[in-house]
Amino acid sequence: FVWSLEIVLIVGGHVLGVATAHRVALALARPGGRVVTGEAVLTVLMCAFTVVTLWLLAQPLVAGG
Repeated sequence: FVWSLEIVLIVGGHVLGVATAHRVALALARPGGRVVTGEAVLTVLMCAFTVVTLWLLAQPLVAGG
């Protein structure tokens, strides 16, 4: 249950972050500005963060060394 909750919270948090960044970018954009280009870079970065975080979550815990 905890693992499933962590996945939902990680993915949901990243989606919420991208949606919030989109709203802020639209609010601050100048008319005729290139908002989409900047957002594409941030969206790719957030996808990479999500993949890395989920990969780390999938790794087995090993005690000792």
